[in-house]
Amino acid sequence: MTTMNRYISKYDIINVDSFYIKASKINAITLLQNKIFIKKFGLLSLFIFICFYQINSVQADTILNTEKKSNLIVRPFAGIGYTDGADLGNGDTGSGTGYHVGLRLMLGANKTQRFGFEYTYLDLYGLENNSPDIRYSALGLVIEQNFPEKNILISIGTIGYVGIGDNSDNPFGVRTNIGWEGGKSGEINPFIVWRGDYIFANETIVVYSLSAGLRLSF
Repeated sequence: MTTMNRYISKYDIINVDSFYIKASKINAITLLQNKIFIKKFGLLSLFIFICFYQINSVQADTILNTEKKSNLIVRPFAGIGYTDGADLGNGDTGSGTGYHVGLRLMLGANKTQRFGFEYTYLDLYGLENNSPDIRYSALGLVIEQNFPEKNILISIGTIGYVGIGDNSDNPFGVRTNIGWEGGKSGEINPFIVWRGDYIFANETIVVYSLSAGLRLSF
């Protein structure tokens, strides 16, 4: 029995040694495979990063080139609107519909922001019969912010209004725009905005208009 136990013990020891040798070989192979996988994964990650960087560089160059080509933006526009609060000359104020036409010249500060000048001719009651002759020639500074991924355009400006009708006042005011601008690139793109003119005359005049036009890029 003792001899058998010794034999079994030796046999078990041999099996254990063989198991550890095999386990060590398996661990070494697994470790080697893991190292190869890590290297492949690292190389793949580096390759993806380089491709991504190159794509971004091309896109950045494209944006820069586009900005260089469209550094000057010209916006002719026209629209109709509702006027409220204009002095009718007899101490009363009235409301009615009118129209406007104008032109905006903008320079690009960056790919989404611009600044420039706007000139507008406004006839506050031009679409009314027997209406008072209240007109303004307006010039001012405006800034724009556009969100090309959502086709949204907003702007605000300080405007000087010169009375050229029966009105002889020369007030200043604020102009705001918010609306839609079509296209992310190209030389000609349409836009439609909701426009607000806030004219600080003797009585504050508010003109809300729907204005449409074209963006011409140079």
